[in-house]
Amino acid sequence: MPPMFLATSGRRESYEEAGRRGLGIVTNLMNQTVPELAENIGHYRKAREQHGLAPDDGRVTVLLHTYLGDDHATARAQALEPMTRYLRSSLQMRSAASTLGGDPRDVAAASDEDLEYLFRRAYDRYCDERALIGTPDSCAPVVRALHEAGVDEIAALVDFGMPVDLMRSGLEHLDALRGRHQEPGPAAARPDADVSTASAVSTGSDVSAPATDTQRRLWLAAQLI
Repeated sequence: MPPMFLATSGRRESYEEAGRRGLGIVTNLMNQTVPELAENIGHYRKAREQHGLAPDDGRVTVLLHTYLGDDHATARAQALEPMTRYLRSSLQMRSAASTLGGDPRDVAAASDEDLEYLFRRAYDRYCDERALIGTPDSCAPVVRALHEAGVDEIAALVDFGMPVDLMRSGLEHLDALRGRHQEPGPAAARPDADVSTASAVSTGSDVSAPATDTQRRLWLAAQLI
């Protein structure tokens, strides 16, 4: 029988449930940072151990948007339009809005101009922290950070709207990146891992003052990236 995985967007309870049931994990970084992922993996492996399973045998796979090229700036520019279109239309965005306690229609009601500005502004930060978009050299820190967080496998999502010729050419660079990080050895789960390439979205600002509907929609959308 093939191995079974539980897909989760980042809920701690899902990681623990997968650990108790001896399932693998498939997740992404849309709704969690790398440090948050490391903490969740720690809970996953602890749950396995508590239920008589070898903690390090559980497999954690992270799905990342991926496009690699020869030049970092060129690759980022080529992926900008497809990536922003994907983010705007993704059901992940609506799911995240619900998780935040908001109405998904609030995001949908924001103007195209507002969302375009928001996603373009956040694009580089998203690529730096939660995707493999650039060159094998510029994306290597993301791979290292995920390894340190306890990730066993990265699944590259390449079909997010890139032209077919560019997507195919990017696979050669992806293979080069894979070759650099193919050395075997389990990644240690470190809930307190200090990952320099990722940081949590700050939500510590004072939001007690009344906001307009447009401001509220833009704030909600900003939390999704």
